Amino acid sequence: MKTILRLFPLILGFALITSCALPSAVMQLDNYENEHYVISQQIDEISGLEWDGKYFYGFNDSGGKPEIYTFTKQAPASIHQTIKLANATNIDWEEMAVSDTFYFVGDTGNNLGNRRDLKVYYFPKDAIGTQRNVSVQVDTLQYFYPEQEDFSVRNMQHDFDMEAMVYHNNRVHLFTKEWQSSRTRHFHLDMVKGIQPAWMNEQYPIPFMVTGADIRHLRNKWSRLLLVGYTRTGEVYLLSSVFPTNQNKMFQHDVNIQQLGHAEQLGQVEGVTWISDTDFCISAERMNSQDGVIEQNIRCYKKK
Repeated sequence: MKTILRLFPLILGFALITSCALPSAVMQLDNYENEHYVISQQIDEISGLEWDGKYFYGFNDSGGKPEIYTFTKQAPASIHQTIKLANATNIDWEEMAVSDTFYFVGDTGNNLGNRRDLKVYYFPKDAIGTQRNVSVQVDTLQYFYPEQEDFSVRNMQHDFDMEAMVYHNNRVHLFTKEWQSSRTRHFHLDMVKGIQPAWMNEQYPIPFMVTGADIRHLRNKWSRLLLVGYTRTGEVYLLSSVFPTNQNKMFQHDVNIQQLGHAEQLGQVEGVTWISDTDFCISAERMNSQDGVIEQNIRCYKKK
């Protein structure tokens, strides 16, 4: 009994340290200030966003050129570099992701629900160099949803749209934009050649349709996920979650959902990226609102 009593303070101390090691998913937006930047008209339908510590990366969605543009948030709004994906087409580019060695572009948009040519392009980060105009060759991950049986046209009336993607643990992770169900499903792709099924990891109930994602690997063996999106009536939401970095399920521990605002003020929010362990930016396409035109923009949230 004496031995147990002596060990109790150590066990309690370890439990407290372990619990403190879990960062909270709650990001109190009252503790954040945000800055708004209009970006170049060349990316007025910006969809997908990444930050590399110096430049933002983005591109236009369906019908745009197969090009990625790098830019800063300083005025005047201008493009720093144009990266052409030489052997790619832009059917409906929706999202970017990044690993230590690759950039990924998701040609995954599927508003109609009838696509059979879903794919993720990727190319080495060191292929882009520093020239203002560069062309790169890409490899491709091709995939399908085993759960999808109906490929008839169901414009914005189905659950197989996809606009959010991250890279984590040697896999590409996808999050559905579901027009019918109040949820997102989390799939993953393996880094393999050929056509593969998207493997479903989990699903999570949410009050909005997901349009962008980013992940941040923290120093304490935890990772933090961000999802953004909107409802049919224009409310814009942010989901944040934390989970162990060595796991592939991302909604099993701590999840928080907050409303960022409304599309009438923010624009059509399509992308999100971390710029530090606590700070993040969202991107929005140009759109018409009741109060006039909302220009294509970046809005950055920094903790006070």
